[in-house]
Amino acid sequence: MAKCKSMLRRAASFLLIVICTLVALLVTVGPALRAEDGQKEWVVDQGLMWTRPDKGKRESDPDVALHYSRISYHSAESLCRDIRLGGYDNWRIPTFVELLRLYNEKTPQPCGKNNEATCYLPKPLRLTWWDVWSSTRVKDPAGSNPYPYHKTLRFSNGSSMPTRLDMEASVLCVRDVSR
Repeated sequence: MAKCKSMLRRAASFLLIVICTLVALLVTVGPALRAEDGQKEWVVDQGLMWTRPDKGKRESDPDVALHYSRISYHSAESLCRDIRLGGYDNWRIPTFVELLRLYNEKTPQPCGKNNEATCYLPKPLRLTWWDVWSSTRVKDPAGSNPYPYHKTLRFSNGSSMPTRLDMEASVLCVRDVSR
């Protein structure tokens, strides 16, 4: 009888360890991004629908908004506003906080035009350039104009920087799933 109780305690301890490990893994990894309706052009994560790959100009066809993407802020803003994807037309540039939620050092993948860098964001999202526009305004570092810059997130190392609106970066368009 004592031997049976001892075996039950060990089994319960083992089961508890397995459950705790699984919970820790789920919390660490976070929710999985998923393509909706079998589409390859967007994914849903935490109530937001993201374009994938990043949007911008394609070198071989500059009029088509896909793949290679380094564009000015105003071009990115127009692109997101005008995009029609998945039957939706309410796309926008994400806030810096929304972009930051995507950054994850546990999910490295190649990025850059020729995969010359490593970016840290979950698959199936993909970047063809590591600096990504946000809609978050920041002050001019020199202090001469209060809002000629927007914050960009560098997905190759997690840093942020004020970027002039005429400079180029990638854009991941986003929309709220509830709208």
